[in-house]
Amino acid sequence: MSASHLNPRFGLRVHRPAHAHGPSVHIFLQHIVRHANGMLAVTPDCASLEEMEGQIGQLKDELDEMLRQTRRAFKDGPGASAKG
Repeated sequence: MSASHLNPRFGLRVHRPAHAHGPSVHIFLQHIVRHANGMLAVTPDCASLEEMEGQIGQLKDELDEMLRQTRRAFKDGPGASAKG
C-alpha cells in the first residue's frame, strides 16, 4: 500500500537546532481515539483478523516510511556519519 493511501497516525519531527551537532528526531501521534475507559487507540475497532492484519500492515508502512525519513535526516544533516 502506498503512503498516499494512508491516513497517517504518526508524524515525524526532525529538529535541526543551530547549536547542535546533528538533528534530533521523534515520532508523535497525529491521530488517536480516546475511549470512555481512557485507553488511547491507534487503530479503529476491527471485527476480523483480516481487518486487524490490514491495520497492522498500514502501521508498519508508516513506521517504515518514518525510518527512511530519519535515515535521510541523519545522513544529510551536520555531523552525519559516513556509515550511510
